[in-house]
Amino acid sequence: MYVICYFFKVNSLIRFKGKSLLKSLQEAILMAKSQTQQFVEFQKTIPQNIIDDWECHIREWDALKDKKNGLSPYHDQVSSMSYCLFG
Repeated sequence: MYVICYFFKVNSLIRFKGKSLLKSLQEAILMAKSQTQQFVEFQKTIPQNIIDDWECHIREWDALKDKKNGLSPYHDQVSSMSYCLFG
């Protein structure tokens, strides 16, 4: 009970861009729920074998001690081409 009372006391002193800490937390919780629902709907559009493969890469990457030489599954691989014009 002391923690809750302390939170509301501190909350009355702290303001984030005109909003109270409690109001900001309530908005964050609603947004987290909305983002989770959107992600679940989006994930349904991706074939399961692709999701399984990506999750496997994530587990392997997270288990690596030295990540300098591994290819991060969190980044898209970008191929680039350079053109040389002789003239």
